[in-house]
Amino acid sequence: MYLHHILNKIKRSEIILSVMTLSLGTIVSQAIPIFASLILARLYSPVNYGDWGIFSSYAAIFTVFICGKYEYAILRPKRTIDALHLCCLSFLIGLSISLVLYVILLLFFLIDFSYVINIKGIRWLPVFIFMNGILQILINYANRQEKYKAIAFSSVCRSCVQAISRISLGFGQIHSGLIYGALLGLVSGCICLAKNIFSRRLVNAISWVQIKKLIVEYKKFPLYEAPSGLLNVLSTNIPLLFLSYFFVKEYVGYFSMAVTILYMPMSFIGIALGQVFYKKACIWNDTKQIADLALKMFRLTFWGGCIPVVFLVLFGQDIFALLLGPHWKMTGEFATYLSIWLWLVLCFSPLSTIFLVKDKQRLGMILNGIMLILRVLAVVIGGYIFQSIFITVIMYGVVGIIVWLIEGMYIWNLAKMKMSSYEYIYVCALFSFLLLVWGMKISFFFNE
Repeated sequence: MYLHHILNKIKRSEIILSVMTLSLGTIVSQAIPIFASLILARLYSPVNYGDWGIFSSYAAIFTVFICGKYEYAILRPKRTIDALHLCCLSFLIGLSISLVLYVILLLFFLIDFSYVINIKGIRWLPVFIFMNGILQILINYANRQEKYKAIAFSSVCRSCVQAISRISLGFGQIHSGLIYGALLGLVSGCICLAKNIFSRRLVNAISWVQIKKLIVEYKKFPLYEAPSGLLNVLSTNIPLLFLSYFFVKEYVGYFSMAVTILYMPMSFIGIALGQVFYKKACIWNDTKQIADLALKMFRLTFWGGCIPVVFLVLFGQDIFALLLGPHWKMTGEFATYLSIWLWLVLCFSPLSTIFLVKDKQRLGMILNGIMLILRVLAVVIGGYIFQSIFITVIMYGVVGIIVWLIEGMYIWNLAKMKMSSYEYIYVCALFSFLLLVWGMKISFFFNE
């Protein structure tokens, strides 16, 4: 009877069903790369992963402003036709920026591009970021329509194509197979999603006059959100770019693999929660509803994320060596240093769209600017002064913890989240305990 009651409650809850649908798709789509990594780690070298890490860092930086951040405004208009106009606007901006970037890369090739960036497959960067922009447009439009099954199916399709392509190219000894496989996955994901959300009738109703009006109406997104997103992405990807300058490419590969693997399980629920939270928060005027939803999501990510963090802190090196091979043991050590930071990312990142909902883009931009400065200092000090990859990664992890705790407090206040005193004590106690164990683990490194 109790089980029947729970099932009925789930069926009646639109939010739970939405999260479950997206989570299932996300879990499957993220589980495929995890299992694929067990094979890929034996087909590609740390140098290949270093190339992919640097390529994906550049791609992430350019993807931030590829559509002028108008793709995030797609959920805001009340009329569907206005949302469609924002899709068109985002597409045109993305196409223009991609073409400009292609011309710039072409000029670099003419003056011996190898002196600029020595990465195989870099010529595909404009296409990659353009397809990334298209995917974000499609996801936001599908999210607006609450077509969560289409989003989930697209994620699974993308992961399958990416995994199969990478493995096939790896067996063919194509050194840039990680890049080509990711691109093919993006294309397949876009095709799957586009087929399920657009109709010819809506496309024929596009007006250039209305597009011009929407550019002005949602100008805050490119003015504040684009710089803010760029600062955030730079702070996340700057280590890989600086590591490639201070250290050999093998270390870049170890770091890239650690971040890639850690982000996979951390995003099982996080991505789905973030999409649903932003959609609901945009249409709700009731502050209490937003606060209750934010608190539920925080509880899920905090308590769900603590278990894998414990294993990473205690047995990170052994786990990675067992799964990927003994030559990837350093990746496990890096994962240990970054585990607490990524746990906080899991807890607060799905709720970070509250800056958009509350029109606090400027505050979000300032916080991301501080994050960038501190992370650059951490990497430069670790790489230039100490000349140690381990100290560099540790400092990066420490900075990540500090910054996300600060941003988490702002998110908590903006969402007006409240929990009981007892729950607050439990949360603080568990976090303090894991932070203590993590700190003791790091101290062993300095004592060796």
